[in-house]
Amino acid sequence: MLIRLFVLALCALWLSSSSAQVLSPPVAGDAPASTAPGRGFMWQVSKDGRRAYLLGTIHVGKPEFYPLNAAYLARLREADVIAVEADMSEAARVAPLVRRLAYYPDGAPGLDVRLPALRARLEKFAARDGLRPEILWRMKPWMAANTLVVIEAERAGFSPAYATESYL
Repeated sequence: MLIRLFVLALCALWLSSSSAQVLSPPVAGDAPASTAPGRGFMWQVSKDGRRAYLLGTIHVGKPEFYPLNAAYLARLREADVIAVEADMSEAARVAPLVRRLAYYPDGAPGLDVRLPALRARLEKFAARDGLRPEILWRMKPWMAANTLVVIEAERAGFSPAYATESYL
């Protein structure tokens, strides 16, 4: 979450003295047309002859979402660097960071104490999804929400294995 806010703040600073436009795929004159739909969005930001793209990504997907639209892929191939919100591809490297940022420290009050009004609702979701409520209590609110959203997305046929970040 902090990384996302940092990236958005940087983009906002750059945009304040730059030109920005939403790019809709495919655009005449861009890469060859693709049958892949234009899922999501891509912003182009330019300043002093330099260009950057901000691609809206999702943390779950389906196999039929790939390959990405040809116009998006053409722009991504031009990039010297592709930076994602969080590189989750190396679980062993990421796990300590997730534990530190997404969970309350051992012995600290949990979500059930910090937000008691949510306790009954979270217990209901935990029961529905086969989770022990104590797992949710240790999570910070954004992590508990993301966990429940991913579980719901999987129920609807989406999978984190097809996240845009993983594809990139």
